[in-house]
Amino acid sequence: MLMQPNQPLPPSAAPPSNFDFILNNTPKKSRIPSLGGGGLKQRILIVLFGVLGLIILLVIVSSLLSGGGKGNTQTLIDIAGQQTELIRIADLGYPNTSSNLSKNLATTTSTSTKSALQSVTAILKKKGKKVTTKQLSIKKNTKTDTAFTTAEQSNQFDQTFNQTMLASLATYRTSLKQAYNGSSGKTEKQTLADIYNGVDLLITSQTAPTTTP
Repeated sequence: MLMQPNQPLPPSAAPPSNFDFILNNTPKKSRIPSLGGGGLKQRILIVLFGVLGLIILLVIVSSLLSGGGKGNTQTLIDIAGQQTELIRIADLGYPNTSSNLSKNLATTTSTSTKSALQSVTAILKKKGKKVTTKQLSIKKNTKTDTAFTTAEQSNQFDQTFNQTMLASLATYRTSLKQAYNGSSGKTEKQTLADIYNGVDLLITSQTAPTTTP
């Protein structure tokens, strides 16, 4: 069939319009999967990644806490060594002391420190650390023995003994404070605080000026 020159073309044969891209622009489907509308496999993967992240977080926190515990454990071992040396010095000096002040210092130091040593070793045992004899004797100072021998020969034993004991007690008190600051458990803190207060009272009683009635 022949078409007339002025007859309009059928839609299929019409030339493309400049605005067809707007009219025919249908939105494309997103390639990003929806978290809520995914399949069972996708939901399982999400749960697994969440659990894995939680496990990693717990491992990090646990390692940090255990690292702090190890540091404080070494401090407590050092304190146990100081306690052992204090007991040794007190028991070594007591037979050679002549004044009641020196004898009381030796007796009180030995008795209270033995009790404190038991408390510290009990704390270490709870941490899973058994202190060896070698670790306890690491603070032994043979120069103290030499100083005591010289002081006895020059009739100045009490003075030397008192100075040595008070200096050692002061160092011990500082270590107790450091251990207290580094501890985290309530019971451990209370134990260290009690030991510290006892040492502080002992030092104060020896350094306080005496008054006559």
